[in-house]
Amino acid sequence: MGESILFARNLFLPEDLGGNRYPFETIRRLGERGHPVTVATPRLHDRFPPLASVRYHLYPVRRPHPSVSHFTNLLGATLALTTLQAKHDVALAGSYDAALALGWAGVVPNTPLVFLFHSEFYSEWVQSRTVTRHLLRRYMAAVERRVFALSARIIAVSEFSARQIRSRAPRASHKVRVIPTGVETDFFRPPDDKAAVRAELGIAAETPVVLGVGRLAGVKQFDRLITGFAAAWARGLDARLVIAGDGPERQSLERLIATYGVQDRVHLAGYCNPQRLRAFMQAADLQVCSSVFENLSLAILEGMACGTPVLGTPGGGTPELLSQIDPAFVLSDDHAHSIADALPQWLNDRQRLAGLGRRARRIAVDRYDWDRVVDGLESVCAEVVRG
Repeated sequence: MGESILFARNLFLPEDLGGNRYPFETIRRLGERGHPVTVATPRLHDRFPPLASVRYHLYPVRRPHPSVSHFTNLLGATLALTTLQAKHDVALAGSYDAALALGWAGVVPNTPLVFLFHSEFYSEWVQSRTVTRHLLRRYMAAVERRVFALSARIIAVSEFSARQIRSRAPRASHKVRVIPTGVETDFFRPPDDKAAVRAELGIAAETPVVLGVGRLAGVKQFDRLITGFAAAWARGLDARLVIAGDGPERQSLERLIATYGVQDRVHLAGYCNPQRLRAFMQAADLQVCSSVFENLSLAILEGMACGTPVLGTPGGGTPELLSQIDPAFVLSDDHAHSIADALPQWLNDRQRLAGLGRRARRIAVDRYDWDRVVDGLESVCAEVVRG
C-alpha cells in the first residue's frame, strides 16, 4: 500500500473539460496504484463515480460569484476537514481555498502539504475590476504568501509557473517542483479516417480548417483570432475557422464576425462534449492558441494528442509546448496581424502540417500522458513523507 493521501480540491465529473480534468484523472490513477485517497470537495454534483481506493468527503458551497465561492469554500472546507478522523501521510491541495482550509483545520503542519499551483489566484476576475483591484491584490498576495509558507512542496505545471512562484516568493524556491499537467492520450488520439470525421462535422475534405478552443472570455483573445483570420481571408486565404467553447464574450464575437462579413467562414461551435471536441481537433489542420498567456494549456495538449499541430502566442508556458514541435509555431507576439501573416504560411503546406502533427502526437504520448503526471506526484509525495 502506498502513502495515504488527502486531496482537497474542487472535484468535477470525468466529462468536464480543460483544467477541471486534473483532479479526477490524478485521484483515479493514484487510487489504482494502491494509494488510499480521501477527496475533500464541495458538493458540485449530486454524484461522483466510485473509484478504487477513493472515498469522498463532501461539503456544501455556494457559487454565485467568485468572492462568495471563495469564502464559502474556505469555510465549508475548514469545517469538513476538522471532522476528519483518519490521519494521512500527505495532503494535496489544488486551490488556495483548500490549502488555507487545511491550515485552519489543523491538518497542516502535522501532515505535509503539497500545493498544486495551476494559476494565479482568481486572476481573470481581478483583472476585470477597477475600484477594488488594489485591495483584492493585497488580499490575494497575503493568501499566496500564507499558502506557500504552509507548503512542503509547490508543484508548478510549467517552467513559466515555476518562475512566477520564485519571483514572488524567493524563500520558497527550494520547494518548487515542475510536473506538467497531462492529457488522456487513449481518448484524444488521431482519427482512423480524417475524411470521415470531417464528413460527420459537415466539413469538406479539401477545406483547410483552423481551430480555436477555450472559454469565450477576454483572456483567450478570440477577437484577435477572428480578426487575424478575417484579414487572411480578405487576402485570399480559402479556409474555415471553428471556435469550440462558450462564455460571456459570445455575443461580442458574433457581432465581430458579422462586422467582417465572415459568417460563412467562422463558426462558433459553442460548448462541445468530449467526443465532439475531439472530432473538431481530429478534423483541424491547425489549432491556434490566441490567449494572453496559459500556464500550460490542456487544450493545446489535447490537440497535440489528436495529431494536430498548434500555433500559439509567446505568453506563459505555451512556448514550452510548441517549441518542441517546431519553434516556428510560437508567434512573435499576440497581435491579430501576426496571426493573419502566419495562417497562410502554414495552411499552404498541409502535408508539412500533417507531418508535424505526427510529431506532436509522439510528444504528447511520451511526455504528457496522465500516467507521467502521476509518476511525478508519487515521487513528490514520497519525498515529503520521507522528509
